[in-house]
Amino acid sequence: MCLLYSTMNVGIICGYGIFNQQNKSYKSYLDQVYKYSKINKLNKIIVCGGYTDSLQPSVSESRSIINYLSTKLVRVSFYDEDKSLTTYQNLINSKKIISNFDDKDDLHITIFCDSIRLPKIYIHTRDIFFNDDIDNILQDFALLIDTAFKNIPNKLLVSIKNIQIYGINFNHTKNIIAKQIYMSTIKSHYSRNINFHNRFLIKRKKLWKLK
Repeated sequence: MCLLYSTMNVGIICGYGIFNQQNKSYKSYLDQVYKYSKINKLNKIIVCGGYTDSLQPSVSESRSIINYLSTKLVRVSFYDEDKSLTTYQNLINSKKIISNFDDKDDLHITIFCDSIRLPKIYIHTRDIFFNDDIDNILQDFALLIDTAFKNIPNKLLVSIKNIQIYGINFNHTKNIIAKQIYMSTIKSHYSRNINFHNRFLIKRKKLWKLK
């Protein structure tokens, strides 16, 4: 699918650790982001992901991705969102960056993510960008599951008004897919309970040995 050329086509890339080209699934993910961005002429790309590796404390997920993609997409303006440690923060911080863009009248956004994480991103997007009622979000999501999530496809595209969520398959094991399904059910409630999100952040920092 090729987007209509609007005044501003913005991409949001969710990072999944510091990028290393030896990680074939990660490289495939970013290469598909590159192809989509080039075909659809994205103007600006927000790259998300903080300092999540205690062994490389000076390198952010976002910067490692920008270093790779900026050599391929030389006409795109990249925005380094290096503060987030969760998907929820990816979207909250990206919205703040977009709010500072000059021309937002004809704005189209594409969110790139791991396909098995698309469910929670769908819920967060409806809540963060549109302030939709949670009951309506969950009802619509239940219908979406019946039609779009019968299998784990190589790529999955879901539209919400002027936002598309582009889920790309990382070829995860069945165990990881099952874990994400359970975790997404829990994490989708962060926006309704910020204290719950903050407690998760503390646990994640401890698990990843971050300061």
